[in-house]
Amino acid sequence: MRDKALEKALLLTRNGTTQQLTDFITAQSWEWRRKVATLDHKSLLNVLAYDRVVRVRREVARHKYKDLLNILVFDKASKVRGIVATHNYKDLLSRLVHDPDFLVRATVAKHGYKEHLDILVHDTHPIPRGAVAEHNLDCYINKLLHDPDAYVRAVVAQQNDKELLDKMLSDKSPIVRETIAKHGHLDHLNRLVYDENADVKVAVAEHGHLEHLNKLVYDTSPHVKATVASKGHLEHLNMLVKESHPAIKVAVASHGYLEHLDVLINNSTAPDEYLVRAEIAKHGHIPYAKRLINDPEPAVRAGVAHTNCKELLDRLAKDAESIVREQVAKHDYPDLLAKLSRDKSVDVRFNVAAHNHKDLLVKLSEDTDPDVRAMVATHNHKDLLEQLIDDEDVYVRAQVANHKYEDLLAKLVKDPEPMVRKNVAKHGYLNFLEILKKDKNEEVRAEAEKDILDKMNNTHSESHIQNLNYNFVRYLLTGEGKDDDY
Repeated sequence: MRDKALEKALLLTRNGTTQQLTDFITAQSWEWRRKVATLDHKSLLNVLAYDRVVRVRREVARHKYKDLLNILVFDKASKVRGIVATHNYKDLLSRLVHDPDFLVRATVAKHGYKEHLDILVHDTHPIPRGAVAEHNLDCYINKLLHDPDAYVRAVVAQQNDKELLDKMLSDKSPIVRETIAKHGHLDHLNRLVYDENADVKVAVAEHGHLEHLNKLVYDTSPHVKATVASKGHLEHLNMLVKESHPAIKVAVASHGYLEHLDVLINNSTAPDEYLVRAEIAKHGHIPYAKRLINDPEPAVRAGVAHTNCKELLDRLAKDAESIVREQVAKHDYPDLLAKLSRDKSVDVRFNVAAHNHKDLLVKLSEDTDPDVRAMVATHNHKDLLEQLIDDEDVYVRAQVANHKYEDLLAKLVKDPEPMVRKNVAKHGYLNFLEILKKDKNEEVRAEAEKDILDKMNNTHSESHIQNLNYNFVRYLLTGEGKDDDY
């Protein structure tokens, strides 16, 4: 199931003219062009760098080819320039440091070149200044500590410098105080537990210190109380079980105490309380499941599908909503899986394919959706892997390459996609590593060299001592030391 249009385009790179290649590529759909732009075919990327569709050029910009980035750095679309800015080419960053789009400038700041940070610390927009603050350099922090924008000060507060946080503890902005609370310094929490802002107190409660929870259980904010309930102290749950706010009820229900579920199922019948009923259902208790199986909300019925009761699952397998059937498909009942393997929902069939039932996998190996076929390829059935090795989808072939069959890997080592070849390298077969250490893709080469080094570092292992020739490994890494015996 190869991509015939891609094959023709690659043929034109060898046998056609540049104009013929350009005409052929531009005649294809933009979706196809975007897909091809994700692939590492330089001759095709040379054409796609000038594509009229921004989303295509964005994919081209993700590649590290400097000559293409030299073109795309001038692109009219800021989203394209923003991707160019993710690459660590200092000359391109020096141009983009003055880009009209603040997100592009912020991306430049993330690389941390001092001459760029010196400019961006004075940026008119807070996002680039925040990106400068992320580097936590004293020469900038001392200025940004007093930045007029709360976002920038919050970024400063993300740096877990106790002395710095002490100075910021009384900041007028709640997002700054919330950020400080997340660090969990006890003396700060002891003050912030009395904060007027609910989000700050939620951050305090998240640390779960009992002395703080004992105060916050009486808070007026339902979100603070819900956070207290999430910590699961029984005395707090007993106090909060009759609260009316759905968020608190969900938090109490999540712990699954039957005495609480009995109260909650009777007090959570309103339409807007369906999340409470769904949480109750997820515990799989059959009496509650039987009561909730006809709930009008799909999320509740999906919660019921967590039960392992075959009788209820038989009913839910016919549910009109796919999210319910998806949950049913997670159970390993062969007769239900056989029915659901023909489901119209991709997500349902995907969950079926996660089970290792050979008869179903044979059918699903020909599924129209690549995600389903990729899931089939996670199972170790060589006959199915042999079928999927030529799949048109790169993720399917990449899954096949995760298996350690040398004859299959011998074919996949020549795959056009780096993702597949990188997976081949992970298996550590020396005959493949010799090929992949010279791969045109940087990540593939790095994976191959890493695996060779791992073998060298593990020569103390008896199995490696028996199977590994040190000089050959040195040759693979450096090209030196090979003699006529190889």
